[in-house]
Amino acid sequence: MLLSLNGQTRAHSALFYRLRARRGAKTAIVAVAASMLTAIHVMLARGVAYRDLGADHFERTNKERLAARLMRTLKQLGYTVALTPMNPTGPVPC
Repeated sequence: MLLSLNGQTRAHSALFYRLRARRGAKTAIVAVAASMLTAIHVMLARGVAYRDLGADHFERTNKERLAARLMRTLKQLGYTVALTPMNPTGPVPC
């Protein structure tokens, strides 16, 4: 994994690894470069500093899609899965 100077993974690194798994390394590199150029353009046009979204940005933004992907993976491994929502105040005790 690509790490920053302080040892944390970055959003662009997470994007690369997500895309590489589905599209291949070359396409992922081009997509990450396009994402970086878009971020640079926004920073220059608006005059704002770069704010990294973090490596878990994609999981945080789309929980339903993450759940569906994980269910597909478990199904491919031979498991059946039924999702039930957690208690809003916290996890359900076992």
